[in-house]
Amino acid sequence: MNELDSSITEDMGNGSGYHPFASVYETSQSEYEDITGMSDDRRADLVETLKDGIEKIRHGKTLDNPETLLDTMLILGHLKEPSAFPWLLALADVDPIDFDDLFGEYFLHEDWPRLLVATAHGKWDEIEKRIRQPEFDEHVPALLQATASMVFDDQVPRERVVLFFQNHFNDVIKGHMASEEHLAKWVNAASKLWPGECLEEIKEVYGMDLIDTQYIDIDSVLIDFNKGIEECFGSQHKKYKHAPFVIISDEEQKRQEKICKEKASQTMLEVLKKLRSIDESEFQPTDEPAMPRIGRNDPCPCGSGNKFKKCCLNSKPEGQMKVRLENFKISWDAIDTPLRTEEDREFMETTFWKMKTEPQSCIEPLFEMIEKYPDDPAPYNYLYACYRILGKNFEAHEILLKTLELFPDYLFAQVEYAAYLLRRGDYEKVPGLFKNCYTLKQLYPERDVFHISEVMAFYFIFGEYYLKIGNIDQAKIYLSMLEDVDSDREQTKVLREEIVTHCKQKHLNKLITQEKSHV
Repeated sequence: MNELDSSITEDMGNGSGYHPFASVYETSQSEYEDITGMSDDRRADLVETLKDGIEKIRHGKTLDNPETLLDTMLILGHLKEPSAFPWLLALADVDPIDFDDLFGEYFLHEDWPRLLVATAHGKWDEIEKRIRQPEFDEHVPALLQATASMVFDDQVPRERVVLFFQNHFNDVIKGHMASEEHLAKWVNAASKLWPGECLEEIKEVYGMDLIDTQYIDIDSVLIDFNKGIEECFGSQHKKYKHAPFVIISDEEQKRQEKICKEKASQTMLEVLKKLRSIDESEFQPTDEPAMPRIGRNDPCPCGSGNKFKKCCLNSKPEGQMKVRLENFKISWDAIDTPLRTEEDREFMETTFWKMKTEPQSCIEPLFEMIEKYPDDPAPYNYLYACYRILGKNFEAHEILLKTLELFPDYLFAQVEYAAYLLRRGDYEKVPGLFKNCYTLKQLYPERDVFHISEVMAFYFIFGEYYLKIGNIDQAKIYLSMLEDVDSDREQTKVLREEIVTHCKQKHLNKLITQEKSHV
């Protein structure tokens, strides 16, 4: 399933309050009453069955009937049996692959967390220990899911869990622990509980590029934050209820559920059909994007340094004009500085290519170059790039901050810090970083020549900025300038794809809304 299909599936959810693949034990009315009124002895027998089954799994032994063990867990979950909790939590010692083989692919992230919540009776300390020292990292998302549900279920104070999340984010930011692949799940859990108290820490892990934004992006976190604690957390808290573990078999109910699922599936198919019938060119940026609106008191895009009203205001209809590149020349030669010797010039040129394939070997020589040329920002920039390529985001961020401190007007450092701000969701800070200049000539009026890499970096970051704030027309303008310079460069391709994806998603949301109204 691709990303668009996944988006449709999520938006067409069954509205049941829990995952449609959550396991249930179906029974008759009489058996349901028998389970509900089960004696202590029979409960103890079920717990013993659970214990034996889990011990076999933990020691790699074969289960004769996994379905029976699953039914036992569901019944104990229905009974909220506290003596079952330690054995259910002991599944944290079991390889997730074994979960899938025994109980199906949804058990780990669907059934197990709600079983823990149903039987924990406030024993979050035990779950917290497992999160801190997991046998398998793959279990952490499920344990975080159980944690959030325990808050909603009033088993653990929200403030205590929020502080736990906040401390974890701080440990990651300070480099006290390795960033792990499940950090996005931590963010998701914190966001469910309202991310207000952790917002700065969450924004920082996004800024340092430690988050898988395919799982949850910063905009989703900010939406939850802007809702406020009452709407984000309070409303969910009030309506929270356990998903059922045991249900009375009802043929009419099954029939109705089947009809609803079929309608939802048909709706999804209709949306996909309409989406795929649209000519791909409809999503492509136009060759002549709409002109940007420029305020009377804004700097004139021509690069004169004057206000727009005193420069080009009357030369374009309705106060609009397209930023043009003809105001400066573009150099394709290697960037050089008179500070370096011929030997060091060759080193920097070689390093530019070498760091893409052998970044680790470039780090020590670059530190030596920094010591030799303390007034040259380029070695800092290369060192930053090496750390990014190596995935050493903490070290990279420290170098970036140091570069900006020493060279506040260095364009490449400004661009990288702007990218950091965009990842954090601090969109409003980007123009100020560039002194509210939207062209290179505005930013550097004394210069008439810019290197190709400066041009691409600057206009790419502003294209990204306008895309993030939802001004697609303006983003298209910067894309058109990138294409005028070099349509095959990576920045051009990336910005074009992002604009296309945005347009597709916007159209998809419209189709989903239309189809939902017909269900």
